[in-house]
Amino acid sequence: MTTRGQTTQDFAVGVSVFLLTVAFLFAFLPSVLTPFEAGPTASESAQAGRVGTAVHTNITIDGYGNELDRDAAATFFGPTPTGDELRTRLSLPTSARLNVTVRNENDSIVALSESGIELRGGEQYAGQPAARATRLVRADAETYRLEVRVW
Repeated sequence: MTTRGQTTQDFAVGVSVFLLTVAFLFAFLPSVLTPFEAGPTASESAQAGRVGTAVHTNITIDGYGNELDRDAAATFFGPTPTGDELRTRLSLPTSARLNVTVRNENDSIVALSESGIELRGGEQYAGQPAARATRLVRADAETYRLEVRVW
């Protein structure tokens, strides 16, 4: 017999399909077999909501909706409170980690223009799973987000 068919091409296609299948399995299987990352618990969500309400009440003017009280905000956030200080003020357990930040629409941290105090406190938040509570705060004609994260 002088005709052998396309054995070289068939072999190359077969090996390519096999290698692609093995590469797909190595890329996909670890994410299926590893446990999912734990999200916030119900107690962390409740703590975030309670802290959000407490901070919002402390830094806004009574009876004026969400209007920022600059003196109260300067007292609460100045100098920048640590996580331990916030846990003590807000009666949280020592195992809770939290971050409180007031942000503008550009997602930048808001600072009081008179004193330069940044409206932030607590531990550094680096994108880890956390319970989050958000409240709105108005100052002059601007609206800001008060974000509380507990993990």
